[in-house]
Amino acid sequence: MTLHIVHNHHAPDTTSHGDTWRDHAVCAKPNITRPDAMFPDNDAVDLELARGICASCPVKAMCLLDALETEQGRGTGNRHGVRAGRTPKQRHSLYMRSIRERVTFEDLVDEVLFRDPLREAFERRTESLEGGHVRWTIRKTSVHVRGQRYTPLQLAFHLSRGRRAAGTIRTTCGQERCVAPDHIVDAAERGNGRQAAA
Repeated sequence: MTLHIVHNHHAPDTTSHGDTWRDHAVCAKPNITRPDAMFPDNDAVDLELARGICASCPVKAMCLLDALETEQGRGTGNRHGVRAGRTPKQRHSLYMRSIRERVTFEDLVDEVLFRDPLREAFERRTESLEGGHVRWTIRKTSVHVRGQRYTPLQLAFHLSRGRRAAGTIRTTCGQERCVAPDHIVDAAERGNGRQAAA
């Protein structure tokens, strides 16, 4: 038997403790999370608990990126647990979208976890004018954001109120094509205004 000795002229890294993003995951802390908490099956209450754990996690972006990279083309039946607040079905949809739209996993993670697609869609298509007015700058009279169709007024309303408008949205400033969130009201707000005046 012959022994081959290989000399390595590099000093070993003794400063690294082998930390990975997983070591910082909230769900990995046994004093915070029970072992099965991230596998809620179809129970709505348990699903919301798992999503709540993910919401405060400092490494959720790495978790979702890891899920997309490791699960790849597996179907929903071969994806398990909640990762970064996303169910197996939601992660499968993200994967399929990455293929369909040729979007990188990193860009998907950024969009899903950190960007506000409604705000981006609004800001890309509007310009601010004097007097607090905002003008819609493109010819298209509707946009699709995350599979939902919005008119310019609906988009402005949803952004400022955090909900879809009830009934017809009207401008209050008289400026043609103004979509400033402060210059619009829906039917519910008009009704509340009439009640307050009475």
